[in-house]
Amino acid sequence: VLWGNRSMVTAQTEARRHYIDGNYASARDVLESELDRLNSLGQKPNGDMLAFLGNTYRQLGELDKSLDILTQAIESRPKSHFSHYGFGRTLLAKGEFAAAAEELQLALKLGAPQATTFDLGHALVRAGDKDAASKALQSAIAVTDEPQQVLMTQFWLHQLDGQPLPSDDLISQGSSYWQEEAARFADTPYGKALYEDLRVLSSGQS
Repeated sequence: VLWGNRSMVTAQTEARRHYIDGNYASARDVLESELDRLNSLGQKPNGDMLAFLGNTYRQLGELDKSLDILTQAIESRPKSHFSHYGFGRTLLAKGEFAAAAEELQLALKLGAPQATTFDLGHALVRAGDKDAASKALQSAIAVTDEPQQVLMTQFWLHQLDGQPLPSDDLISQGSSYWQEEAARFADTPYGKALYEDLRVLSSGQS
């Protein structure tokens, strides 16, 4: 069993390197191979590994697979904020905005990093809950410094509350992430909404 645990950790470490480099297919292949190995031995993967695989499927645009594996991760570790966060992110990508907001709120209650308030605000913006979205995004401003998140936080708060538009420099720094995200999920309501946000940002409209 100890060897099995060591192998699982090694596989996750290798997969994480691929994931960080943006090689999501390679990360998936490593995790799926480890899952097959565990199944052949009659062993169960841990919840974190399942959540990691579910997140990887999302990055590959395989949203149904992502939800299925993340559901298994939650069943394995019901109080894992990591699993609930991943589940919420996949619901968001599918365009199930209200359900995504509920899941992200639960992740925060279970101890997810406060930067999760950005994702919650994003889901609430898409769900049309303006007051709750504004509150979440105001919280996010204080806890995130990633350009892509700061960009959209300022943009949505401009739309919701009339706050200043993001600077041209910030638009330049933060847009590429969202362009990739919109392309990845182009067939979902989420991807279509991102394309519209990017169009408005690039045109300088409010």
